[in-house]
Parts: sequence; structure tokens; C-alpha cells
Amino acid sequence: MNQELPYGIYDSLIDTSLQKILSRYPALRSVLGKIDPEEQPDRYAEFVARVVQQVLREEPNSDKRQKICNALLAKVSWDLCYPMPVEIFERNRVEG
Repeated sequence: MNQELPYGIYDSLIDTSLQKILSRYPALRSVLGKIDPEEQPDRYAEFVARVVQQVLREEPNSDKRQKICNALLAKVSWDLCYPMPVEIFERNRVEG
């Protein structure tokens, strides 16, 4: 994230980078609220997608990119969502 915030109104998840910027400018008025539960899947998915995209752009090796994607999908579909069916991972796996 850019280290400066142009003037305006923002609707953003507060991540570590944004928190650092906000702490440098205590005069900024922030209104914090919880994300509506119905919006959470989309908002969190957009945030995770941006982070993953940045990681994949910085990785020059295409085989490693594929491994990163499959490792993330395996983690989400098995470890975090158990007993979610393994078929979800199998259907959404990155193939070479």
C-alpha cells in the first residue's frame, strides 16, 4: 500500500500497512465499524486475493507459483474448513 493517503473517504479493511499509516497521522478522523456478516466473504476474499496476487507477482518461478496456489487451496479447503469435502479442493486445483 502507498505510504501516503490522498484526501478522501476510504472503505477499507485495516491491515498492518494501513494501521501504520493511520498511526503516523493521528489527526486523521477514522470511523471504524464492523463488516456486515453478509459482506464478509466478499470483503475478505478481495483482501486475500490482493495479497496473493502480490506474492505471485514477486515469485518469478512459475512452478513455485503453482505450488503456492495449491498449498493455499489445500489449506483453506482441508485444514480450515474441515469437514468440508475434499472435492472442493480437487475441483479448484491449479494444474500445470
